[in-house]
Amino acid sequence: MRLKRESEVAIAILAACANAKGGQIRTVEAARAAGTTASFAAQVVPSLVQAGLIEARRGRRGGLALTQPAGDILLGDVIARMQPELIASARTEENLTGRDPTAELCKIVMGADDVIRAYLDRFSIADLANKNRPGPLQQDRRKKGSDHKTYSAKTSLPDEICR
Repeated sequence: MRLKRESEVAIAILAACANAKGGQIRTVEAARAAGTTASFAAQVVPSLVQAGLIEARRGRRGGLALTQPAGDILLGDVIARMQPELIASARTEENLTGRDPTAELCKIVMGADDVIRAYLDRFSIADLANKNRPGPLQQDRRKKGSDHKTYSAKTSLPDEICR
């Protein structure tokens, strides 16, 4: 899975909105927090508005604000809305029928997508936004009995995830 720059900026804008005093932030401030230009942030904002994740108000008292609590905005949902092609690519009816190697591979890829989505949905924008507690990768978010690898500050994520 490779995130587009738009998805990375969208997640950073959502975290900036969650951290905003008064619950609202100007696009320029959100762009600064996201490490991008105001112009690029302004291109990403309409996608977030259309997805129902933020509302944008114009004018002197305008700005960007979350439409729901940050803890309710799951990373998997944000990525699925910003990059629907990640989910849809293998999920076509023609790819799922038959027993040929292509159909079987698509089923395997769908299973991997489901695992990644389930893992991403363990984290919300609030996990990224709250600077007063350890980050989500420093906390053990696993359920008892889970045997998947947990990444912490001592373990780095594989390069292909963080490029």
